[in-house]
Amino acid sequence: MVSNDSQPSPATADLGRAYAAYLRRPSSSSAASVCQGLTAVGRTDLARALQGFVDEGAHIAPAPWWGPDATCEVRFSPPPAERAGQLWFDPLELTCFILNPYPQATDATDEQRERQPSLLSWVAMWPVTQWQLLAAHSLTRHGPSGPINAVQADTRGVDALAYTQLFDRVPTSALDWRALHANYGETGLRKLWGGAGRQFGGFGSISGYIETITLEHVLVWDWFDDTPDIAADEVDEWERLGLPFRSRAAIDEEPVSDDTIQRVWHPSEN
Repeated sequence: MVSNDSQPSPATADLGRAYAAYLRRPSSSSAASVCQGLTAVGRTDLARALQGFVDEGAHIAPAPWWGPDATCEVRFSPPPAERAGQLWFDPLELTCFILNPYPQATDATDEQRERQPSLLSWVAMWPVTQWQLLAAHSLTRHGPSGPINAVQADTRGVDALAYTQLFDRVPTSALDWRALHANYGETGLRKLWGGAGRQFGGFGSISGYIETITLEHVLVWDWFDDTPDIAADEVDEWERLGLPFRSRAAIDEEPVSDDTIQRVWHPSEN
């Protein structure tokens, strides 16, 4: 996480501006500027995935952030949900999502399985970054008051909601983290969690508050136990916490129509 008194690097600021222009009008030309910016900040993997979408449309791309042989589907809309570990790279939010199935107890009866939802969500594999927040602030004018320094360090619960709503999504919740633990075990959970201390855990049970959670919270929660051993902390959603947060996409997120894709993303017309 960046510190409160740090400024975005010139490369990060340039990428934030390029990404804002891209979100205003996705096109091959605006995507080229984003790819250049991603390369400048060391995310050549994301640049390759986006450029591949410009060149080929929906396709399968390497996903080295998950494993040496991992692949992801690159497309505007979530692919048909099939299995745990399935990866989807969204070329608009420029984030890779992992399918988070609704965990099933190994000893569950057929009747119990039928009563449970089959799937839960797609969860972003890494937190929203500083350049994404810079672009969102530029588009929505919703963010920390005064000059933007280290945007992520000033993030509030309401800012997390404003960012994810740009994509018709919501921030990942503590429930999603519990499911990730049940689906991918401690090793997978730690890989997805990253090096953060506390993370944004969704909106609290009291209006106006958000939950903050730690890795230790999630590790002691049993998906099949309705009462967590350790409760998440709740704080005012306007308090500046600097918590990492990430997007959660619904399984039934409305697909982007072929007509829309043709209109905004036809290389010969952009």
